[in-house]
Order: sequence, then structure tokens, then C-alpha cells
Amino acid sequence: MPSAGTWDGPATHRRNSSRSRGMGSIAACGPARLVRRYPAPCVRDDWGKMPDEQDDLVYQLRDSLMMRNAYDPEEHDFALLLRFLRAREYDVDRATRMMMDMLQWRQENRVDHILDEFHFAEREEFLSIFPQGYHKTDKQGHPVYVQHLGNINLTRILEVTTEERMLKYHIQEYERCLKYIFPVCSKVWGKQIDATFAIVDVKGVGFYHMTKEVRSVLARLTKVDSDNYPETLYHTCIINAPTTFRAIWAIVKPMLNKRTQGKIEVCPRDFLPSLRKWINDEDIPEYLGGKSKGTLIDDVGPWRSPELVKEVEVERLALMEGDASARSLRRDEWTPTRQSSTLSSATVFEDAEDRVIDDIADEDGNAAVGPVDPPAVSEPALSAGGTPRRAASLAARIRSLEAGLPEHVSRLREVMKVDEKEQLKYLSSAPPRSLIGRVEVLEEGMELLLTAQERSWEMENPGQPRCSLCACCSIM
Repeated sequence: MPSAGTWDGPATHRRNSSRSRGMGSIAACGPARLVRRYPAPCVRDDWGKMPDEQDDLVYQLRDSLMMRNAYDPEEHDFALLLRFLRAREYDVDRATRMMMDMLQWRQENRVDHILDEFHFAEREEFLSIFPQGYHKTDKQGHPVYVQHLGNINLTRILEVTTEERMLKYHIQEYERCLKYIFPVCSKVWGKQIDATFAIVDVKGVGFYHMTKEVRSVLARLTKVDSDNYPETLYHTCIINAPTTFRAIWAIVKPMLNKRTQGKIEVCPRDFLPSLRKWINDEDIPEYLGGKSKGTLIDDVGPWRSPELVKEVEVERLALMEGDASARSLRRDEWTPTRQSSTLSSATVFEDAEDRVIDDIADEDGNAAVGPVDPPAVSEPALSAGGTPRRAASLAARIRSLEAGLPEHVSRLREVMKVDEKEQLKYLSSAPPRSLIGRVEVLEEGMELLLTAQERSWEMENPGQPRCSLCACCSIM
């Protein structure tokens, strides 16, 4: 466990960003921007705190982490700090210790790289033995996680994978949820979504299921969850509970605090009416009595939309730079899609999304575009006071490109005589001044430049075949 003032920061390379820098440099640059992505209801939360009180305590936690060179504005957003505060009943010192332990765990286990590096090739076979996964959302926009605990057969599972790989997959799913599923659900519903709705099927669970080995695995998973992903459960519906389970629950329930009791609902034997209170019929899996034909392997939900994933990522970067021009989509503006389940969760979203990769600057301050090789775990962070080597912000670079675009595009349109039909393909549904809308305008400009270059070459070299590898045929 790190001592106060000695934390050297987590591994900072991430697929979504190439701003690898030490945490100490953040403190040197002054307080980092930290805002709510969505406004909070003006009511007291379950801990009796009003939004302005929550804000003040979040800033205190942010400052406490900065003092220890442990605050990373790219990863530690408002919602995450608020969750850790709530997990420790808004005690800033205890929340700081909890986060420091979490950061140490992430560094030791390379959690920042798990979406890139871990490929769970046995995913489908594993899920056929121990079915679990995300399936659409509840009526409030929370992603629904379904787990069939009664199917757990550790002997069969260990024939397919190892305990360590199962744990890595569990962590990877949490990371995917935090980085993609929650943000997309938040955008679709226009409010902060940072908790899941769980359906736990305990059909067939008995004392003979809960062997020492099974209890050990479940305890290990539970500890990872509670220590590193606190306050991410909205509500749990336990279905198909046998008599023995109900007897155990009657004993355990009084030991839990009222808030935890309220999160767990043991449904009657006819559980469908209970589920319908929370989830629409079309979002409940067909095999549970609903109308959704998607399976847990298909991972159906708005987070499967490449366009939404891309837009959320662009807006995340824009928010960090203070550009809050983007809007939120209504629920009726997305269509859930079923996609092939042959890929592991490590690659499914890498293929689905159009990655937005930020630039970093080289020693001379020139922008180097593209992904960066991950540093070794032992690589030391920049010392306090170090200057982060990075190019101008994404929003600033877009503004710079926009400044010179109108004149060039207008001139090209006159020369090329782009007809009305051809212009239709450039129409965008994005708001004109949103960051995604502005990026699409720049993409249109680039396409016009490439088309103009193509036509210019054809006019200068009539009838000649064009070499696709010719160095002079590319815009520099």
C-alpha cells in the first residue's frame, strides 16, 4: 500500500488517449477541470447530501489526490470521485485511502491496459457454462446485467479457462462498462448513468453448489468489485430462488443496512411481474418471459452502436477542454442491433468504434499522431513540476482547421461545380456547432480536397492510368 506523498501514479497509456504523463504534472498546472457531465437532481441523495455539498466534497477529494500526485483528469471524472466518496459515506480521508489502494491495484494488475491486451478467446464457451452479460436497459436507462448463478459449475469452467483468466474477464467487463456502456447509456437517456440493474437467476442453487472452491472464487470476485468499482449497483432482482435460498436471505437481510436492503429484491416464483416494474417487455430476454430475442452472448444494447461510441469519445475529450456544446440523444434515436458474437470483448469494441486518438508532441513540440506503445509498468511518472508534452487541445486544433477551411472549400466548390445531389451526401444529423458536427464538416472538406486532387491529375494526364502508390498523389 503506498504511503501518503509517495504515489507514483498509475500506468497512464490508454487506447483512447496518448497523453501519457505523470500525475505530478497535473498538480503543477493547477486544478484540473472537473464538472458534472449531466446536471444532478436538486434533491438530497441517499446520504443526505444536496448537489452543492456533493460538489464541494468531490473537489476536496480531487485536491487530496492531487496532493499525492495521484489525480488523473482523463480517468478520474466527477462521477468516479462521487462513487468513491459515497462508498465511504463522504469521508474524504477514507475515500482518498480507498482510491489510493484502487490505483495501486490497477498499476499492479495493468488494468489500464486490459481492454487492449486481454483477449478472452474462450468467451462463448465460458458463457455457455456460466451465462452472464449485459442485455439492453431498464426503464431508467441503467444497463441490465443478467447472471445465472445456478449454472455455475467450477469443474467445467476450469476445463475451459483458468481462475485467473476468469477474473481478468470479470475486470475487463467492468472496464468496458465504465468506459463505454455507462457513457453511451448516459448520452441516450440524457442523464448520468453509472450503475447497473442486475437480474440474478439462482435456480438450482443449493448448499452442494457452494463448495469451498466456489465460495473462494465468488469471494475473490466480490472483493475486486467492492474495493475497486464501488456504488455501481442500482438494483438487483433475484429470481427463481429456492426455499433454501429464501431461508438464508431471511437470516441475512436484517444484518444489512436499509439502503442495501432496498437494492436487493427477492422476487416471487412468478418473477415476470416484478421484472416488468423495472424493465419494458421488449427489453427482457425472451427466455425469461420478455420479447427480446437477443442473447447474452450478443451483448445487445445502445453501446453496440459505433456512431454512439465515437460520439461519446469525442465529447469526452471536448468536455475536458470545456466545450459543452454537444446534446444528448433521446431513447428513440437509437436502434439496438445484434452483432456477431465471434469476437471477444477485447476486440468487439475495438472493431465497432472509430477510435478518436489524441495527439502528443515530440521533443520539438511537433504533433505525433497515432497510438503510442504502452510503457513498462515500472516506468516512473514525471516528477512534480514536469511539463506535459502535448499538442494543443482537440477543440483548439479543430478551431484552427476551421479557420482556414471556408475559403478553400468555397473555391473548390466553384471549380468543381458540385451539384445538389452530390451535396446531399454531406448532410449530417449532428447539431451544426457540436464537436461531432464540426468534425463532419472537416471530413467533408477533406473529401472535397481529395476529389479535387483526383480531377486535377486526370485533367493534366488524360487517358493515363494512375499509380495508386505514387508518392506525388497524396496530400501532404
